[in-house]
Amino acid sequence: MKALGFEEVAPDTLAADGRPWQLLGGLGAREGSRAKVALDFRAEGGELSTETRIWLTDAAARRRFRAYGIVVRPFSGLVRRSWLRAAKRRAEAPE
Repeated sequence: MKALGFEEVAPDTLAADGRPWQLLGGLGAREGSRAKVALDFRAEGGELSTETRIWLTDAAARRRFRAYGIVVRPFSGLVRRSWLRAAKRRAEAPE
């Protein structure tokens, strides 16, 4: 499965390679300064959680990602909470 530049690398893990700090076409870049991102979804003990891991290839990528992260972090949190609420509604919906 591929979605928005991510591909499924394990049953509950999506991964992407690229430059998320670029406005258009940032994911999919495989050369130069970039970020490697893995996103996991877990359900344990009745709780659903997500975890994002990021590996930055060099100092230039770290600088760019730091600036990008300052801007994106609040919105990323909103999106993640929205995903978790939607998953909860789906899990609790009558069949």
